Amino acid sequence: MIRQRIGAFFVITLTVGTSLLPSSEVLAQESCHWIGRATGGPSGTSPTTGRFAIRIEQDLASPGAEHPEARVVVHNIPSLSQITYTPSSVQAGRELEVYGSIMQDGMCVADVLGNPYRKKPGYEGYITPTDVCPTAGVETMEAHAAASSAVGCAVTAVIRADTPLQRFERGRMLYLSGAIYVLHDSYSWSGVQDTFHASDPERAGLTPPNEALVEPAQGFGKAWREHYGGAMGPLGWATEQEHTEVASWQQFHNGIVVVTSSDDGFVLHRGGAWEQTSRANHCSSPATHC
Repeated sequence: MIRQRIGAFFVITLTVGTSLLPSSEVLAQESCHWIGRATGGPSGTSPTTGRFAIRIEQDLASPGAEHPEARVVVHNIPSLSQITYTPSSVQAGRELEVYGSIMQDGMCVADVLGNPYRKKPGYEGYITPTDVCPTAGVETMEAHAAASSAVGCAVTAVIRADTPLQRFERGRMLYLSGAIYVLHDSYSWSGVQDTFHASDPERAGLTPPNEALVEPAQGFGKAWREHYGGAMGPLGWATEQEHTEVASWQQFHNGIVVVTSSDDGFVLHRGGAWEQTSRANHCSSPATHC
């Protein structure tokens, strides 16, 4: 299966330096986690890009920092149906919580889960009014409740998507909207963008040591070779062919919950740890595999 990028391409006008760059082409310097009040409603050329100016009241990422002037935040979302409020509902004076990445000009960019042009998995951000706390969706609620540490309020609606998956000797890969999420058996997770193109070879022609093992192909195979050391890396060989399941994805303040159609639940915490839960019996890892 060849996967193609989808979604609108967002061009952002930077307030310092006046250059035009998509959010995926500027380098993140550090995280921005702010609470502040909007100085007005959103501006921008696309309904899926909310561009706000806020006056920061709390800097949760850098408590000692001072912000005497309003700061600009860009909220990139794949679809208005995937967030828990609409940008047009934000008016001057409304208090917002912002999490994202600070760019070279000092602007904060919050790329929501499912935006195919975000930098890479683990950089998902959000903007939410502080006076609302949406709950987990029906599809993700039990996995969310079974997490060993709270992941907070929902910041997106549930995204149901055909999700390619593949197990490895020491981990697994999942795919969503141009991003590959890698869950290691050590209960850490990371991710990379899917850079596979139709003109690339599907495989490198490697020979597994026995018939029970598989060389991953296409986007998973390219990420496996180029970012995770191939067969000699921490994942080892694939133990099955890539397959696709419908999965429910939902982003929260402190992580992402994924529930597959085979009832596996995965909680990816913002700090880089993950755990597996079962919707049927609420068992959780790392204490035990479900």
